[in-house]
Amino acid sequence: MKELNIVRTVLCHCLWAVITIVCFMACSDDEPVVKKKGGPVVDRVLVKSNGDEWTEPDENRLIRIGEQIRIEGSGLAEVLAVYCNGTHTSTFEEVSENYLLMTVPDGVKLEGEPEDAVNGNTLRVVTMNGKVDYTLYYTGKKITVTETDAKREGHWVFGETTALIGEAVRLKGTGFTTDAEHITVWLNGVQIGALENPLDDRLTINIPGYTPFGDAVADESLKNTIRIQTKYDDYTYTGFTIAGRKGEVTRIVLEGQDVAIPAASYNDRICIEGKYIATASEVYCNGVKIENFEKEQDKITLTVPEGLPVGDNVTNPEDMDKIRIVTAYNEPCTYDFIFRSYTPTVSAISNKMPVPGGYFYVEGQYLNEEYITAIRLGNADLTFEEVADKEGSVLKVTVPDDVPCDRSCSLTIVSEDLEIVVEKYMCYTEGVFLKTFSKEEQGNVGNNQLATIYHTMESRPGSIDESLPCPEYVLSLGDGQKTLPASGSATSESNFSFFRFSGADCFKRVIDKNSSLAATPLENLAIQLEVYMNKPWTSGFLAWRFDKNGNSSTKKNSSRTYNIMPWTNDTPFTFDYGWRTITIPFTSFTGMITSKVVTLEDLYGELYTIGTKGSHAMLNMFNYDIQEDGRIYSPVDNFQLNIANVRIVPIR
Repeated sequence: MKELNIVRTVLCHCLWAVITIVCFMACSDDEPVVKKKGGPVVDRVLVKSNGDEWTEPDENRLIRIGEQIRIEGSGLAEVLAVYCNGTHTSTFEEVSENYLLMTVPDGVKLEGEPEDAVNGNTLRVVTMNGKVDYTLYYTGKKITVTETDAKREGHWVFGETTALIGEAVRLKGTGFTTDAEHITVWLNGVQIGALENPLDDRLTINIPGYTPFGDAVADESLKNTIRIQTKYDDYTYTGFTIAGRKGEVTRIVLEGQDVAIPAASYNDRICIEGKYIATASEVYCNGVKIENFEKEQDKITLTVPEGLPVGDNVTNPEDMDKIRIVTAYNEPCTYDFIFRSYTPTVSAISNKMPVPGGYFYVEGQYLNEEYITAIRLGNADLTFEEVADKEGSVLKVTVPDDVPCDRSCSLTIVSEDLEIVVEKYMCYTEGVFLKTFSKEEQGNVGNNQLATIYHTMESRPGSIDESLPCPEYVLSLGDGQKTLPASGSATSESNFSFFRFSGADCFKRVIDKNSSLAATPLENLAIQLEVYMNKPWTSGFLAWRFDKNGNSSTKKNSSRTYNIMPWTNDTPFTFDYGWRTITIPFTSFTGMITSKVVTLEDLYGELYTIGTKGSHAMLNMFNYDIQEDGRIYSPVDNFQLNIANVRIVPIR
């Protein structure tokens, strides 16, 4: 008996060895297909019709991954494997001499490198007696949804078929990731952003707060629909309901500004920001319907109409100092907000890093002295006066000698009993990384620079008059005597004046000094600096480059470059009010913020790890048409651009 078992074992091993050799030879692409006597024959491949009958597909019909097919022919009973575009399966639902039932396996290559072409558009059947190829065209797996879950207050409710805007829906099924990089989703007809971590059998979709719902869906056929589109399928699911929520207002700002305001006046352009207000159909201020307003996702913009009833003139006292928004939800939202015939508002501040004994200017509306009780920098009262010929729109604000400007504080206008914060981050020294422009601040970049550093307590640049209040340290690009030529190109630049520094070292210094900034999202931060020239800025640009060695394509605005050019052909950038603050949001560096670079600490880490390129940042002055945006460039005589207090600041 023992000898018999040994014989059986040997025979089994031999049989498997033969099978392995046959399969290996059958799959080889180094030799042409040869039909052996009694070898397999494939006459046709059938698919199921809508009536669940086997039919031969027409010439435009592609075979889907995951689809069941029927292979008809002869010599199929001893099948070992089937290959679809080179992807193997040995699993069959039915096997007979004349047909095979099987499912096209996952992983079939639909696109590939040239070396994959030999397997392209091919069905290969391998049996004990040989192999045969049949031309067959494949496409991605069909998308199907079998079940849904909905998130409620942060927790998944399994099997739920209704979700609220602002929450999420999870679709369970198949075929979601055949084209994982190009999935597009529409909810109630509105395209949403990119999906996070899609899986083939489930898709999690965050429902934006601006998604239309109910009667706000303009096309009735799109109501309660989830449309999923890939390169290989376009599928719409209708077994789910997207429900609305009561609107919420989070703050109101002046158009183009980023500081919340408690009140507004006639002709002010205000932006109402919030959640779930994208379906707004009516807006009321102090009980009066606003006929014209604009809405964009979760923001409503309107102009406070002249003559709006305010105070005791409001018809219904319950409507006084209230905004009411009617949405597709069955209950409107209200927000307390003061309307007055006058409310001082500020649209621009000339210099956000003033010096003791210095001054700055503010522009806006209703900046008449009669409307303003006080202006404060932190807790210190400042003096102010209206600018001649610009009464009500421009104020000169003076900082007393004894008021420190060495720490962050807010700028507040007091109007009667109303305190209006017009800027939250004045004097933001906590974010300064280039103040003295010394070797210690530059970091490890060598001594190569073409600029002049001034300690203004000892000497000043020639272009800054002694009467102008001045930061303690100034970096000057240009000496005030040479001409900045209008020449060069992205592929052929010549250095007129530049200053190099280590971006990684500078950001590390800020993070060490102000740890709260480390985890702050870059979208909430900006680079600020003060600049001054003794003439209007009418040509040239200051290039901020995190990678001084970048190629010509990165010299336009990019993830590492921002070209500062605040002038246009029609509007020069003037310095009539002295030093001016320039703000560069990190979002201006196109493509800088990614899934891996979200916070300031992330950016520091990336600049640090890429070494020299991240270390060698540069401020450089050029004068040619870098952005190709229609600006006209011309030489600038006696050029000198002065820079001070380069820093990172929060902007929201």
